Amino acid sequence: MKIVIDVKEKSPAKCLKGSFYDLRVDNFKYHVIGTSVGWHNWQEDLTNSNHQYSPSILIATASSSLECLLVCSDPVEYLTTSFNNATGECHCLNGITGTSSQPGNRIWFRKVDGFTNIWPGWYVRLVSDVTVDEATAVLICSNVGARLAVLDTNDKINRITALPDYPSGSYVLVGATDKQTEGVYMWSTGVNVTDSRWATGDPNNGGIPGVEEDCVALSSSFFIDLPCTHLAYFVCEKV
Repeated sequence: MKIVIDVKEKSPAKCLKGSFYDLRVDNFKYHVIGTSVGWHNWQEDLTNSNHQYSPSILIATASSSLECLLVCSDPVEYLTTSFNNATGECHCLNGITGTSSQPGNRIWFRKVDGFTNIWPGWYVRLVSDVTVDEATAVLICSNVGARLAVLDTNDKINRITALPDYPSGSYVLVGATDKQTEGVYMWSTGVNVTDSRWATGDPNNGGIPGVEEDCVALSSSFFIDLPCTHLAYFVCEKV
């Protein structure tokens, strides 16, 4: 069973009727409501419990999991929260790069409207109902606080291509180009695109005089280079 709760800041006079908890954190009154959708929406990930996660941006002590969620909701909205029932240790994270065994730990990820949570801290939006050029895709992602996805590991590529609405057989723009140095394809993070995931014969710059293939797309589960003006589907990731 997955538990979804919504954390809202409200005055006592505006409390919603029904089941909720009142907690006071830094002199602010909060209500944790079990069913409605609102500002802070946390979902417990039962499959990743009993682990310690890193890197933690904020570590605190909380009297309950609810208080821990509040700590990780205000003033900064972190993406992931872990709480240990035995020690009361509360961790606020924006991603996970390492794990170790830690009995008693529970983990929640923040649900983000319009995005799919692939794993705690990684939110993606696959757009497979309209095709656009690379500049438009960058703008659309930016407008929702995201960027074209950086698929710099095999695991990320496999997770995206396994999404139920992934358009197999079509091109999906990702966040890499060789605009900075011709022939050197790099992610927007500055990391080189892994050679092993290029499709056979790519990158090849198309072989057409005067046509530059500076952008990168997924084709099935491999990368190809293509003109940045080519219309394709795209995938954003929350940053």
